[in-house]
Amino acid sequence: MYIGAQSGATLWLYDIASGKPVWKKRLNQVTSKIDEVGGLCYDPETDHLWVTDSDMAKLFVFDADCTRLVASYSVSFIDNAESVCVDHNNSCVWVGSDQDSPKLYKINFTNL
Repeated sequence: MYIGAQSGATLWLYDIASGKPVWKKRLNQVTSKIDEVGGLCYDPETDHLWVTDSDMAKLFVFDADCTRLVASYSVSFIDNAESVCVDHNNSCVWVGSDQDSPKLYKINFTNL
């Protein structure tokens, strides 16, 4: 299980069976373009981890070990993007905003 913190763009991977941490990483050491971890979604089909950063208004895609940035996408049209969910059946990513009037955004992708 991945657990993220907005402070310092820190991410932990925990082994659910033992309840112990496997590793702790600062994503801003992988890419200087990330400022915080808002929402997380592990995609088992691609073995990628999607991360929202509401400060930078971006979606980041990392390899599962979070050693490499695979892609990043601007979501500047979303006010405070705080959650993400990959939906292969509909070729999209859902992003939720955490604002006074919360919204859910559907972002279509080709070859997701």
